[in-house]
Amino acid sequence: MKRTLNSKLTVLVVDDEEFIREEIAEYLTLKGYKTISCEDGFKGQEAFEENDVDIIITDVKMPKCDGHTMIQKIRLQSKSVPIIALTGHYAETDLDELREEGASQTMLKPMRLNELLESFEAFFG
Repeated sequence: MKRTLNSKLTVLVVDDEEFIREEIAEYLTLKGYKTISCEDGFKGQEAFEENDVDIIITDVKMPKCDGHTMIQKIRLQSKSVPIIALTGHYAETDLDELREEGASQTMLKPMRLNELLESFEAFFG
């Protein structure tokens, strides 16, 4: 079943910074989305495998397993789930590399939370 913005989407939020992870998850929950939160790429990949995830928001720089590795592993399992990669380190080559690895979209930190919802429209609008 193709999901739309009007249906309750499940969003996987992966970020090692607890404040950012919780802020994104809380905002999306208030907007009617179901959220799953993880602090690293290993746990994010596990959560993806164990749940019916509609969209992923992930940080890039994380200890243990970074966003690059997680994106590559998830793309081996699913080419279709949208992945938004968040990074505070801007270099055009880094953003290009993330897209080549399978990120559907890249966003620079800090971003406005409503920008995430706007990006959802591109995938489910």
